[in-house]
Amino acid sequence: MGLFKKSKKVDSASADKETKNPDNEEKKVDFWICPKCATRNLNSSRSCKDCGYYR
Repeated sequence: MGLFKKSKKVDSASADKETKNPDNEEKKVDFWICPKCATRNLNSSRSCKDCGYYR
């Protein structure tokens, strides 16, 4: 009893809306990740704000 969850059925009209929705498009990434310490840094920065790794 209750071991398997039932999945919801999706009609084709709602599936088309999801695929055509511009919000689902790939979003612009505004940062780069430092390979040395894995800190997120702004694209405009030339070095890591935590460890100083030069990009």
